[in-house]
Order: sequence, then C-alpha cells, then structure tokens
Amino acid sequence: MFKRKLVYIILQCLFIQISISVLIISSNAYAETVKSDNKDHFDVVGFNKNKDTSSNEWSYTLDDGTYIRKFKSTDGYIEQISKATSPYNVVRAYNEKGDLVEKLTQFYSMKIKLEQYKNSKIIKLDDYSSFKVSIDDLRILIEQKFNIDIMNPKQIARLNRYILPRVNSPVYELQYYAKSSVDIVHCVLIDGVNGDILYQTERSNGSRQKELTIYDEYLQSIKK
Repeated sequence: MFKRKLVYIILQCLFIQISISVLIISSNAYAETVKSDNKDHFDVVGFNKNKDTSSNEWSYTLDDGTYIRKFKSTDGYIEQISKATSPYNVVRAYNEKGDLVEKLTQFYSMKIKLEQYKNSKIIKLDDYSSFKVSIDDLRILIEQKFNIDIMNPKQIARLNRYILPRVNSPVYELQYYAKSSVDIVHCVLIDGVNGDILYQTERSNGSRQKELTIYDEYLQSIKK
C-alpha cells in the first residue's frame, strides 16, 4: 500500500514538472512571436535564417498585399514597408542589436515624418512643418483644380516636395498622367505655404531627351 502511494506521488511530481516545462516552452514561443511582431525590435535571428545569401536581404508579401523588404546596412538593418495601392511607405532603421533607431514615413518619395529613437522612446521628431500646405490640403487642392486624386498611385507619375534653393521657399512638384494617354504627364509646381499654382507644363512620359527640371523651367518663365 505504501509503495503504491509512493509511486502515485512520484507520478504526480513528474506530471507537474512536465506541465511546468510545457508552460515555459509555450511562454518562450509566445515571447518570440511578440518580439518578432514588435516594430521596436528587428528580428535578427529570423532575418539571418530567411535571408537570400546572394543579395543579403529578405523580402516577402503579406496576404493584404503589403510588401516588406529587409536588408543589412553598414551599421545595422533596414526594413521597408510599402503597398501598391497606397502612396504611403515606411522605412525603419535598426542598430546591430536590432533596436529601432529611426523611422521615416513617406508619401510617395516625400518625407513627411522622421522619428529618432533611443531605448524605444522618441528623442527627436521632424514633421517638416515648413510646408504649411498639408497632404490633406494638397489632396483637396489637386482634386478641385485638376480632378486628380493623389491618394491613387495609378494617377500619379511623381509627387515630391523640396525647398527652392535660391528663394528658400517650400514647393510641391506634381506629375500626373493625362486622362487621354499615360504617355503624357502634366507637371505642376505648387507653393508649399499658400497653395498657389506657380507653374504648369506637360511632357512626354518616359522621354529620354534632355529636359530642364520643372524648377528650372519655372525660373526661366519668371525671368521673361
């Protein structure tokens, strides 16, 4: 009788130990999953496991069409996130340990927000406030004047913004496809402070002939 009780106690202890081990393993797996999904940290192990050795990068497409590209940089890792149906894209930079150090949000090729991180906290933010005309303002303006939706990448050939070097003034440069033919693009230069249309022209899409930039054309036009 005593032996049976002893065996029963031993079996119970073994069962408890096994249960604890399974719980620990499950917890570790969950932690790894959370760590992989955490955008404050780059999954270095997963990257090294899945990367293409010839290009030293790892790229894949999610079910919703989001394209993710990860690659090694000189001082860490870079992650690029984009979607064919969206004008927005995000670029994250991580250090060698996989900690997030910088996050850049872009609208087409325009930088609209730059965040710098340390220990998962923002230490510096640049929202490019010199452009008083916001993306939403620009969208309304372009829709009203040209019946073009800048949120639709299929309609846009190029959209950028920069500071005019000679006058230190912010401008938007828009190139959108003509409704009659995608071989023609309409080019518009827009004041980034008040939304005024500074200059308009059109060009052949994909033309290889040497052309002045829209900015240079604008400068020539105001000299006449």
